[in-house]
Amino acid sequence: MITRVSRIFILALLSSVMCAEGKLSAPFSTSADAAGLIQDSPVTQLLDNAQAGIRRGDLAGAAVALEQALALEKGNKTARMALINVLMRLTRWAEAEQHAQILRQQFPDETGSFYFLALIAFQRGQLPVALEMANHCLERGDRRSEVYKLLALIEYLLQQYDKFEAHIRETIKLNPTDADAYYHLGRYYFEDKRYKDALGAFQTTFKIQPAHYKAHYYAGLLHEGENDGERVKQEYQAAIQIIELQKIRYPWPFTDLGKWLVNEGEYDRGVGWLYRATRNDPTSPHAWYHYAKALFQNGASFEVKEAILEAIRLDPGYSEAYYLLARYYQKTGEDRLSKETFAKFDDLKKNPIPSPYGLRRW
Repeated sequence: MITRVSRIFILALLSSVMCAEGKLSAPFSTSADAAGLIQDSPVTQLLDNAQAGIRRGDLAGAAVALEQALALEKGNKTARMALINVLMRLTRWAEAEQHAQILRQQFPDETGSFYFLALIAFQRGQLPVALEMANHCLERGDRRSEVYKLLALIEYLLQQYDKFEAHIRETIKLNPTDADAYYHLGRYYFEDKRYKDALGAFQTTFKIQPAHYKAHYYAGLLHEGENDGERVKQEYQAAIQIIELQKIRYPWPFTDLGKWLVNEGEYDRGVGWLYRATRNDPTSPHAWYHYAKALFQNGASFEVKEAILEAIRLDPGYSEAYYLLARYYQKTGEDRLSKETFAKFDDLKKNPIPSPYGLRRW
C-alpha cells in the first residue's frame, strides 16, 4: 500500500518530470526549413500555430495543429514528439502511448520514445515497464537529469532504496539547481528518519526555490518533532502563503497548523485553520476528519457529524473517522448506532481497506 507520504511524493515528482519534459526549448522547425529550403509550407505553418497555442495555454488547439501536421508529414519527428508532450499534459495517455510507439518504430535508435513510454507506464502504475523503458534510455546514452529523476522515483516505489539515492544524487550532480531533486532527497531522508539530513536538503531547496511550499510544509513537520513551536508556525504559514498566492489545492499545512494551535490551547484559531483546510481542498478526508475532531472537543454538534460523514464518504476505510463517529453517537445517546459504528471500526482495524488518498492505516 502506498502511504500518504509516498503518494504525495509520487505526484510531486511526476509533476516535476512532466513539466521538465513538457517545456519546448526551441521553436518548431523541420530540417529543411532550418536550411532555408522551405518557407511557409503548410507543415511549417501548422507547427507555428501549435507553438503559439502552447504559449497561450491552448493545449487542445495545439494538439489539433500537430495532428494535422503529421497527417501531411508522418515522419516529422519534431511534430510527433511535441504531440506526445501535449497529449501527456492533457492526460490523454492512450493517445500519447500510441504516438510514442509510432515514434519508436520510426526512429528506433532515438531515446525520446523510451522516455515517453517510461513516463506513460509510470503514470499507469506499470512500474516494471517504466523501469525497463527508463533503463533503455541509459543504455542508449541518454543521461539527462530527467531520466535519472524518473528512475529514482520508480526505484523508490519498487523499494530499491540504494538505487533511488544513487540516482537522485546523480540528478543533482547533473543539475545542481534542481530544487525538486533536493526536495525529493529530503523527503526520502524524512521517511528514513534521517531528520538532520532531511532538514539540510529542504534548506537547500529553499535557497534555489524559496517558494517551494511542499519543502516548507515538511520543514514544519521536522520542527514539530523538535517541539519548536515558533518555527513550526513559521514554516506552515510560509507554505500557506505560497499555496494561496498560487491558488493550489494542498490542505496539509492548513490542517497541521490547525492541529498544532488546538493542541497549544489556541482553540479558536486552530479550528479556523482546520476549516480553511476543508475549503482549500473539499476532497481531503484528512482535513474533514481533523476539523471534526477539533469541533468535537467543544461538544457533539451536528456540524461534527457532518464533517465526519464527509470524511467517511471520501475515504470509506477511514477507521479513525469511524471511531470518532462512534464516540459522537455515544455522546448523543444513540447507543445502537454507537455499537454498530464501534463494530465497524474494529472490523476496519482487523481488515484495513487501502485509502484512495494514500492515508496511513494504523
